[in-house]
Amino acid sequence: MTFVTFLPPGGGLGGLFAQQPERYRACMEIGRNLMAGPSELQTGERELIAAFVSALNACSFCLGTHGSIARAFGWDPQVIEALVDDPATAPLPEALLPIMQLVRKLTLQPSRLTQADADAVIAAGWNEQTVSDVVAISAYYAMANRLASGHGI
Repeated sequence: MTFVTFLPPGGGLGGLFAQQPERYRACMEIGRNLMAGPSELQTGERELIAAFVSALNACSFCLGTHGSIARAFGWDPQVIEALVDDPATAPLPEALLPIMQLVRKLTLQPSRLTQADADAVIAAGWNEQTVSDVVAISAYYAMANRLASGHGI
């Protein structure tokens, strides 16, 4: 049950966005761009980031949605649990480890990010735009998590 009566049951964030299209149109466009626009990151990797951010923020709706999509792209559901426990030991390709460490720090301790966090992603073979993509995806899902949780979705 949502916290506001104007949202349809089971409508998710899409229901909120549809209910208030003028307010959330740009938000929907940003989400589509981040998840399907140009990036070195594959769609499944982006979905894994979304699920990981949502797990760290304890947003069950977004975790369920993006965890399911990540699974559809071949990610084992236990990977998300392992990421929450410790990204450094999660069963991921080596190149994704610094990305997930960046995601965790940005989500839980954003004021502690340093140049070394970005440099670790670049040293793993990614470009600077990918660092920016990771930051943007993480930030977007932090906002989406707050919208979902705050509306009782």
